[in-house]
Amino acid sequence: MAVDAHRGEGATVELQRGNVEQVMRSDWVAAVRGITLVSVSADALVISQKIDQSDVNGVGVAHGGVLYTILDSAAGITANALEPGAQWLTESATIHYQTLAHQGDLLTATCTMISESADVRRFETVLENQRGEVIAVLDSAMERIEEV
Repeated sequence: MAVDAHRGEGATVELQRGNVEQVMRSDWVAAVRGITLVSVSADALVISQKIDQSDVNGVGVAHGGVLYTILDSAAGITANALEPGAQWLTESATIHYQTLAHQGDLLTATCTMISESADVRRFETVLENQRGEVIAVLDSAMERIEEV
């Protein structure tokens, strides 16, 4: 669950669709992977990607790195969209794989911020298939950087 995140004079930080779209326009990894925006609310971002043949590993299931990329993309887009002009990168991430994803699955990642400080934001991102089964969960910390 998301918690209220506040900055300064009690102003709540909220996601806005325009900010998300701006971040996604410059995210080439998301574009090449076929990641699309599903929805934006004040406290959650939802993106999706369909698993195709190029996402499947040698044992016939979606590669763990592909699943991580979807999850990390959701967290990165969320972190950067919350505060236009600021730059945030993954500081640490722990992924918990729960079940397999297969070619043809439509995977949906829902990202919520769970805590915030001046330089670090923590996110929980849940990846589900089209049947609502949880595929993986990513706990991540994004760090504010001065320049890339």
